[in-house]
Amino acid sequence: MRDNLLEMEIGRPLGPLLGKFTLSDRLIGYLNEKLQSVGEDLADYSDNLVGKVSGELKFTDDMTRAVLEEIQPYIVKYHLTYFPQDKRFETLNVSCSAAWFVRQFNGEYNPIHVHNGCTISCVGYLALPEGIEKEFEEDGNDHHPANGQIEFAYGTSAAAYTSGTLRKVPKVGDFYVFPNGLWHTVYPFTTIGERRSFSMNITVTLPEGVK
Repeated sequence: MRDNLLEMEIGRPLGPLLGKFTLSDRLIGYLNEKLQSVGEDLADYSDNLVGKVSGELKFTDDMTRAVLEEIQPYIVKYHLTYFPQDKRFETLNVSCSAAWFVRQFNGEYNPIHVHNGCTISCVGYLALPEGIEKEFEEDGNDHHPANGQIEFAYGTSAAAYTSGTLRKVPKVGDFYVFPNGLWHTVYPFTTIGERRSFSMNITVTLPEGVK
């Protein structure tokens, strides 16, 4: 069982602030169990999204609250890294305008896009197809590994020693936090099975009455 300590990597590999931390086994188990038990009853959220995937299912309010309870301190830490002046406030409001499962199977993908209606985007990984590590390894030996990876894109690569993109191999428990306007895409894979993740649209605001 992993300890869910407040450990988080925050950096600027592309310019925008990118945060990463690890979800607790408890939360991963909770979300996977909920999808299995009530997935058929969840609202289809795909009309609001660009994914070419098998399922994009909206969280219930209870699911959203459960995730927010765990991730809130990390979101606040991410926010304060960019806005250190807000440390003067005892509390900051973290709200979620939308949260949904992404069920991606072999051959499917998510076109490049950004998230609207928020200031912070998030993605967390809940399950991967059995044996996909072999595909990652084989693809990693290729000239441009990308299968099943998320890729962030920003700016230009016209300048020397500059990269405008960043690819990340998914790992169960990894949770990424980034600005809502950062372009990102997910590539298809060939291994049979489900690459399961979830996304959230987050906004941090100051305490009520503060301008």
